[in-house]
Amino acid sequence: MMRYVISLLLLLLFTGHTLQAQEISVTAAVVDRIVYENEPFRYNVTVEGSANFDKVRFGETPDIEVQPGRTATSENFSIINGRVTRSKSLTYTLIPKKSGKLTVPPSSVKINGKQYASNPVE
Repeated sequence: MMRYVISLLLLLLFTGHTLQAQEISVTAAVVDRIVYENEPFRYNVTVEGSANFDKVRFGETPDIEVQPGRTATSENFSIINGRVTRSKSLTYTLIPKKSGKLTVPPSSVKINGKQYASNPVE
């Protein structure tokens, strides 16, 4: 039993650097660069450094509506050369309510009590 405890402690000691928290970033992008009034388009929010959040909060705008229930989710987890990386992407369907140049305001997620915001998308 003592040998097991010592082995476990040594393992944690030498792999401790892989357990460090990854810096969190939030990015947003649209798949379709040209959209038309009342025609759905895809909006992607990717969080790198964590997958521990439940929902994305959208910036307020009367020009764009979020289509409820139309969300795709993708999660990645990898260990390369002892470095752990995680990311989670959510793709939403949005509907523009007017024509012309539109900007999707920054979206945000809450992770461990802290808010992280994405970039705005034109």
